[in-house]
Amino acid sequence: MHCGLLEDPDMDSTESWIERCLNESESKRFTSHTSLGNVSNSDEHEEKENNRASKPHSTPATLQWLEENYEIAEGVCIPRSALYMHYLDFCEKNDTQPVNAASFGKIIRQQFPQLTTRRLGTRGQSKYHYYGIAVKETSQYYDVMYSKKGAAWVNETGKKEVTKQTVAYSPRSKLGTLLPEFPNVKDLNLPASLPEEKVSTFIMMYRTHCQRILDTVIRANFDEVQSFLLHFWQGMPPHMLPVLGSSTVVNIVGVCDSILYKAISGVLMPTVLQALPDSLTQVIRKFAKQLDEWLKVALHELPENLRNIKFELARRFS
Repeated sequence: MHCGLLEDPDMDSTESWIERCLNESESKRFTSHTSLGNVSNSDEHEEKENNRASKPHSTPATLQWLEENYEIAEGVCIPRSALYMHYLDFCEKNDTQPVNAASFGKIIRQQFPQLTTRRLGTRGQSKYHYYGIAVKETSQYYDVMYSKKGAAWVNETGKKEVTKQTVAYSPRSKLGTLLPEFPNVKDLNLPASLPEEKVSTFIMMYRTHCQRILDTVIRANFDEVQSFLLHFWQGMPPHMLPVLGSSTVVNIVGVCDSILYKAISGVLMPTVLQALPDSLTQVIRKFAKQLDEWLKVALHELPENLRNIKFELARRFS
């Protein structure tokens, strides 16, 4: 059976599916090794180096890792397969031999004995989840959908059960996404009254600002966008303020904002083959609604034409 497909999702848990995938992978690797007829001595040596056994599993180290990255949180659930993948990543980075999914489940319950297991999702596509555990904000595995903050965001909408939905898509899968190129000052026909150096500096500053916003949205830390907007626009160096009212610079901002919002839409919206979880939908809607208010505060007392174009593009995005 191809490990990318579940023949009967209701019959097998996600953990057993992962186990089958791991077993298939190991079997295929063994088969490929035995099918190699004549291998040079140097190749044999390289294979031995690559297959050298890693450090044995350490339960104390795993418990310490769990304590550092996860916490008890009522109303939050994490797919068992997702947590196990976090664990496999931890083992790989520490060159440690991982235990199987069932044994890992026992270790989790040593650290968090009050955890319960629930099967969530629509009929035919349900998955087992650990209920009552969240990823800490300080963890490298942090995802707002699996955190206390995610539960708080959703609870404000009055839909407390939303956090129990299966999370099929996460913007974090788009980590590392870079914005497309912004306009190059060399390609622009600037008026003589507009210093090329200042415009070039502004574009560079604005691209950095927009990239930070995109990175923050990908991590689903939407609240941080408000502070980034405020700090950038209200903290603009005095010598840069005169260029902000220029129609040329305002048009540049409009082009850059269009690029940013298109990129944000690309990372927030899943493909047609993926389901957007209700919890993420609620968070995105709240972010889009608040963006207009955040901009009004951040752009206070800045040129009217600049404010108008930013408001217009933000409303189109919303």
